[in-house]
Amino acid sequence: MRRIWLLLVGVLTGASALVTGYHVEPKTAAMSGKASGDPQTGGVSEVITINFDELDSTAGAYCEFFAGSKSGGGQYNLSVLTYPGGTPIAPDAHANGNVDHEWVRFKIGVSYPESIIKGKQLEFKFTRGGGDSIQYYFDGACGYNYGRMIAPYPPPSLTTGLAMRVMGRMNAVDSLRVGMGAPVPTPVLAQSA
Repeated sequence: MRRIWLLLVGVLTGASALVTGYHVEPKTAAMSGKASGDPQTGGVSEVITINFDELDSTAGAYCEFFAGSKSGGGQYNLSVLTYPGGTPIAPDAHANGNVDHEWVRFKIGVSYPESIIKGKQLEFKFTRGGGDSIQYYFDGACGYNYGRMIAPYPPPSLTTGLAMRVMGRMNAVDSLRVGMGAPVPTPVLAQSA
């Protein structure tokens, strides 16, 4: 009975596992910049490499952006795009712009889940409504080597990362079925001479 209970707990917790796709904390105000909030010519982006199976908020996934000064309070917008290419995979997400130096959470409704492929890249582009500028924070030596920040300042660098978080959902792996029903291989034990 105990084995069944442990197996059930393992399956249920594994079925809804969130994984960190990207996470960079804001450092100091000296590591911040401003950009036009215009969706066409402005904004700030981070390109990440996908390491999850789902990005839809109904699966528990989300994206957060560390917003600087609220300026005029125009709403924050998030576009999730293929990279390279710039094809939207979800309708733009919107969040309250009346925040001052705090994390802003976006719920994402993915329209093209087939675009979520491990090893491919996505661009998370943040803009503002109402003609507001967008203040963003970054880390000049974040250690994330699988993407890049796209912003007017600082100059492009592989070591610079935008202060944001992406949490994706990992699908459960059934250890009882390996390769579409193929039998699980039996380990071969080394024999002593």
